[in-house]
Amino acid sequence: GQFAAGTTIVIIVLFNAILGAVQEHGAGAALDALAALQVTNATAIRNGVEEIVEGPNVVPGDVVLIGTGDSAVADIRLTESKDLESNEASLTGEGEPVKKTTV
Repeated sequence: GQFAAGTTIVIIVLFNAILGAVQEHGAGAALDALAALQVTNATAIRNGVEEIVEGPNVVPGDVVLIGTGDSAVADIRLTESKDLESNEASLTGEGEPVKKTTV
């Protein structure tokens, strides 16, 4: 009686631990795949030449060109813009785009 109940509980606990580990691994792999899809490129002018740069590689001094539908890949300072608006809903919760101006 007690031995069978104890064995059953141990088997259930082990099964639960294995199932949890498998699910955790799957969730981690899914997050890694999503992160790989999130790499954003920027069009930057470096040494007078326009080139495509991965977002994490944008450095101070790069002149970043932003067009309609582009994402700002870094904390940038605007030097020139025309009718620029930014959707900051994911940062601030504001539902409407925010007008941006140069400094």
